[in-house]
Amino acid sequence: MIFEKNRFDYPGAIHIHTQYSFDGNTGVKDIVSSAKKNGLKFIIITDHFSLEALKEGWEGWHDGVLVLVGEEISPRYNHYLAFNIKEPVLAQKDCNEPQSYIDKVQMQGGFGFIAHPDHTGAKKFRIKDYPWIDWSVEGYTAMSIWDLMTDWQENLTSVLKALFSYIFPAWVLKGAKNETLFRWDELNKTRKISGYGEIDNHNSKKQYFGLFFKIFPFDFAFSTIRTHLVLNEALNNDYERAKEQIYGAIKSFSLYVCQERWNKTGGFVFSIKNSKNSAYYGGEINILNEDTKLEVLLPSKGKIRVICNGGIIKEEVSKRIEIKIENAGIYRVEIYQKKLGFYKPWIYSNPIWVK
Repeated sequence: MIFEKNRFDYPGAIHIHTQYSFDGNTGVKDIVSSAKKNGLKFIIITDHFSLEALKEGWEGWHDGVLVLVGEEISPRYNHYLAFNIKEPVLAQKDCNEPQSYIDKVQMQGGFGFIAHPDHTGAKKFRIKDYPWIDWSVEGYTAMSIWDLMTDWQENLTSVLKALFSYIFPAWVLKGAKNETLFRWDELNKTRKISGYGEIDNHNSKKQYFGLFFKIFPFDFAFSTIRTHLVLNEALNNDYERAKEQIYGAIKSFSLYVCQERWNKTGGFVFSIKNSKNSAYYGGEINILNEDTKLEVLLPSKGKIRVICNGGIIKEEVSKRIEIKIENAGIYRVEIYQKKLGFYKPWIYSNPIWVK
């Protein structure tokens, strides 16, 4: 979708498990079909300790969906998504030294993301926690700020709540966790770390009380938490060039995270501009002058929260806001959509730096 001149918005899904994962159940062909049905333009497969989907030739354009293949390095803790690599990293699954595998990914010319950093699991249903516990590491490109499975599983505290959560899974999503956002804001004060959204979906088959459940079919998962990439040119029909565009947008923070089960986000704009310069999420304003303004545009009305250096500086229900920027800082926005009288999480932008 083109929403401004030379600005192209592409929705996609990151962190997907196929039949090539030991706990996956769905073939790539069926996953691509679900992605196309949900209007996704790209998906990134990340099977556990495996690049089998890459070796089987699945990376490329398939029926209008760009399929990219990475790996989830997933020991007991510190799960890491590795991209643009040719060989799987970390064959011994009991190794738990994240700096070593971050370095190994870089040695292959790849890059990576910290996955579901504040995952807590659900003890009631014997779901283990898989948080990131070593924050001394360096060299990662991004961290997950909102994960479908982390968010949903935290509601499984009783049988009744679990049943409600299974019937109305999108409704129970609470959004990015406060501790995750706090850590992300703090990290971005000293370095630049992109924030992305993930689904970590396996279409798992579970049996409880003698009944079988699928958590979740990709038709549902792809309709929820997405990562939108915003490019300065249309995605190329050549797969290698399109791959460069996708990875380049991620590395440059040119993305936002959203939940689109109820309302689409096409047309969302977050920018800071003045007579000398302009920037969108991931960008910088290097000259702060009297006409510097922050603007947010939405396709429909929402509760807009403007955040600077981790603190809320403005909150307003509207389709558009514009405020004067007088101080340097790290600015981002959160948007909440109204559903049945309640404000539900909708959009999380990446920051704009004002210097």
